[in-house]
Amino acid sequence: MVQNHMSRLAAPKCWQILKKENKWVIRSSCGPHPLYQSIPITLLLREYLGYAKNYKEVKSMLQDKEVLINNKVIHDTGYPVGLMDILDIPKLKETYVVFFNKKEKIVLKKIESTNIHLLKIKRKNTVKKGKVQITFHNGMNLLFDKSKEKIGDSVLFNFREKKIEDILPLKKNSLIYFCGGSNVGRFGKVKEIIEYKNKTKEISCDIEGKEYISLLENLFVINDHIKNIMEQDGK
Repeated sequence: MVQNHMSRLAAPKCWQILKKENKWVIRSSCGPHPLYQSIPITLLLREYLGYAKNYKEVKSMLQDKEVLINNKVIHDTGYPVGLMDILDIPKLKETYVVFFNKKEKIVLKKIESTNIHLLKIKRKNTVKKGKVQITFHNGMNLLFDKSKEKIGDSVLFNFREKKIEDILPLKKNSLIYFCGGSNVGRFGKVKEIIEYKNKTKEISCDIEGKEYISLLENLFVINDHIKNIMEQDGK
């Protein structure tokens, strides 16, 4: 019980669930997102979308290959779904994107079917044979012969064709979305990128005419189209 479940009272605050309805709730498996920034697929299908009444029905949906995350068929009932993931239910012809609202809660927004996944570059390293390895916020790694992308940039990744369609660079006046810190769920623009000798970066941001300093890990470069989607109410 303890390994696969946790007390509802101890559940991450980003989960929109009733804390006192039952004693236990399914725990996220190890995966692409940390526990405090993700939610098990079971809760999305059962508590958020209402497509299953219980764990058994969720398991049946997954066994029948009815659920995809970023074009990947999901079988694990505890699979952690996190920021900017694309949830597809082909049988119902429904697609959702995952993000945080201003109350620091995980929400789903219904969108048109898409091949594009927004990713943030977390690390960039040179590996064997001079290849460049890029690690994204969801743990995915890609190898390139050369790369002009930088840490903190976002990319529009086509997960069906396995290629980067566009780069959203972290620079002055870039549109940003806050995925952590005291301004989570809000939007702003980059005023200045502050770099220190230890390579730590802080970002001076403009939010509705006020200046804030944020850590790089707390923000995500987006574009106007993504902002318009996120500003609409989600589940």
